Amino acid sequence: MKSGEHVSRLEGLRSTYDAGYFHGENSGYPKEGYGIHHPDWAPWLKRIASLIEKEDRWLELGCAYGFLVELARSNGYQAVGCDISRFALEQKPAIAPFLAEADVFALPFRSGTLKLITAFDLLEHLNDPIPAAREIYRCLAPDGIVITTTPDPCRFVRNEPTHSHEAPPSHWLSLFEKNGFHADFGFDGADFNLVLAASKSQSQIDGFHRLLLESDPLETQELLESVAARIRTGFHPHPDGWVLGEKNEIYLLNRSDSPISVSLDLSAATTGHNASLLLIADGRVVDRIDLLAADGKHTHRTGKILFNSGGHSLQLQPADGSDAGQIIIGPIQMHVLPASREQLIAVLPFDLFERYHAAALLCQRLPKRPDTVLDYGGYIGDIGGHWADASDFGIPAVFTDIRPADSPKYVSLAESGSRRFDMVLALDVLEHISPTDRRKFLERLDGLAARYLIVAGPFASPAIEAAETRVRQTLLQAGAGSHQFLSEHQTNGLPAREEILRWISVNGYAFCEIEGMSAHMWETLQKTSLKLAHYQQYRTLEKLNQSINVLSLWSSGGEPYRHFFFISKDRAMAPFFDLPRAKEPAALLAFLEQQPEILSAETIRQRGKLLFLLNETQKHVQLLRNEVQLLENQARGLENHARELENLLQAERQKPLAKIARQRLRKRLKREK
Repeated sequence: MKSGEHVSRLEGLRSTYDAGYFHGENSGYPKEGYGIHHPDWAPWLKRIASLIEKEDRWLELGCAYGFLVELARSNGYQAVGCDISRFALEQKPAIAPFLAEADVFALPFRSGTLKLITAFDLLEHLNDPIPAAREIYRCLAPDGIVITTTPDPCRFVRNEPTHSHEAPPSHWLSLFEKNGFHADFGFDGADFNLVLAASKSQSQIDGFHRLLLESDPLETQELLESVAARIRTGFHPHPDGWVLGEKNEIYLLNRSDSPISVSLDLSAATTGHNASLLLIADGRVVDRIDLLAADGKHTHRTGKILFNSGGHSLQLQPADGSDAGQIIIGPIQMHVLPASREQLIAVLPFDLFERYHAAALLCQRLPKRPDTVLDYGGYIGDIGGHWADASDFGIPAVFTDIRPADSPKYVSLAESGSRRFDMVLALDVLEHISPTDRRKFLERLDGLAARYLIVAGPFASPAIEAAETRVRQTLLQAGAGSHQFLSEHQTNGLPAREEILRWISVNGYAFCEIEGMSAHMWETLQKTSLKLAHYQQYRTLEKLNQSINVLSLWSSGGEPYRHFFFISKDRAMAPFFDLPRAKEPAALLAFLEQQPEILSAETIRQRGKLLFLLNETQKHVQLLRNEVQLLENQARGLENHARELENLLQAERQKPLAKIARQRLRKRLKREK
C-alpha cells in the first residue's frame, strides 16, 4: 500500500473508532459507554495463567481503553497493548505508558519476540485479515500462542456497521493454518463467541479448548483426524454428569472434502417426571429418546447421521411440553466413520434432490463441462445448518446466499459479485424475489455467468398454486403452522413462465426447457414429507427420500411442478438434452394418498397422551404416597404420645403419695364391701 493511501486509511479508522463508537453510535455498545460496560477479564486472566509465565512478553491487540492490560500488570504480567483508536488510548492515563497507537498490519515489535498475543473481538473489523495473520505470525515467538475471539455470523444477528469480515469457525481455522499456524478452538459464553488459539508449535495449543469448560461431556472417538467436536453451549456440570439447560449444542466440524457418518452413545435420566429428549442435527429432529423416571438411567445409541464438509450443529433438547424437571446425561461417545456423497444425497429431501440432480445431469451432458460454477441462493438446509451443497452432486460449485453458511464452499454475496463463473445456477430462487426485482435479479445472474445459466423453479399456473395451497392447508391441519418457503411463494406470487422466456429472447440466448416431476407427485410427496418432519418421524422420512431419490428424473405425467431452463449465452451452441426418465411410482403415491397410520396425527398424539398419562399417574401415585406418609407420620406421632402418657402414668405410680392413695382406696373399698 502506498504511503498516502496508508495514512488515509489510518485517519479513516481513527475517525470510525472515536468517542461515538465507544458510546454506541456505530456499534453495539450502550450509550453509557465502554468505560462502564466492558468485559470482566478475570476469567481470561485465570486461563492465561496456565499458558505463560509472568515474565513473558504479552501483547493485547485492539486493547481499547486498556482494561485487560491494567488487570494483567496489576497481577505481575509483562503486558502491553495497542489500538488504532487515539480516543480509546487516552481514556486511562494511569495505564497509558503501557499502551501505544499501532496498526495491526505493521506492528512495532521485533520478529519472534512475543510469547502471547491476545486479540479479542478484532478480526471481524479487518477488511482483509490475511496480512494481519501474517504480521501476528512474524511477531510471535516459536513457542508463543495467539488467542482471538470473533463472532460466528451463523449465530450472531446483531447489526454491527464496523464488522467488515464476520466469518464462521471453519473459515478462521483454515485462514490461520494456511498462514503457518497450528490451531485449536472452542466457544465461550454466548453461542456465537468463537475462541481460536494458534501457535507455531502444535504442542502449545493441544487441548486448549478444554480451558474454556469446567468439564466436558464429550468422550469423542475421533476415528477421522479431520473431525472435531466442541461444546457450543449448555451441558451444565452436575455431580452425576451434566444437566441439560434450555439449549445444549455440540459444534461438529468436518474438515475433509467427503461426508462423514456420526452416531452417539449416551445415557440419560430424569430426576423429575417422565420426559422426552430430542436429538436435532442441523435443524432436523433425527432421534427421540423417551425417559421414564421409574426406569432410572437410560442408555441409547443413535442412528447414523450424515454430514458433509463444514461446521454442523448437534443439539440435545427436552421435547416441547415435557415436564422434565432435570434431565441429566452421562459422558457422550461419538463414533465417526467416512461416508460417500451417494449416501448423503440419497437421504436429502426429495425436492432438493430433484433440482440439484437435474442440474448435475445437465452439466454432465455438455461437450465441455464448466470448471467454475456459482450456485446463487444455494444454501441447502434451514436455520439449523446446511445439509449439502452442489458439489455433493458432482458440480464444481461454490454457493452464495443471504444466509451465511459454515461451509468451505460458501462465498459471501460481496465476494461472489466480484468474480465471473462458467455457469450460474439459480434453483428455486426466482419465486422468493419480489416481482419488481426479478428482472434485475436475472440481469445480476447474467453478469456473473460467462457461458451458461440454469434457472429453475415453480411457475404460475392455477394447478401449481392450488397444489401449494393444499400443502399449506395440510400443514395447518396437522398443527405445524406456516411453511416459510411456501408462505414466501404466496406473498411474492409465482413468476410467470413467459417472463423468463421473454428475458431469454431479448438477450438472444439459446435455451432448452426441461420438466420436473408432476405437480400431483410433488404435492403427495410434499404433504407426506412435511407431516413426517412435523411428527418427528425422521427415519421413516429418510426411507421415503431414499425410495424417491433415484438416478433419473421422474416423468412429469401431467403438468410439471418445476421447470428447468438451461440457457446458453452462445447462440451457436443451441442445447438440447434428452434426460433419463422414470415412470411415476403409482403404487407408492396411491398408498400415501390414503393417509396411512404413520402419517396420522393421532398416532403421535397417542404417544404424547401415553407419556402425559404416565406423568399424571406418577403424580397421582406420588400424591397418594405423600398422603400415606402423612398418615404414617400421624400414626407414629400418636404412638409416641401414647408411650409418653404410659411413661407418665408409670412414673406417677412409683411416687410415695400415689402409693398411700392406692392403699387408702383399697381399705375404703374393703369397708364398703
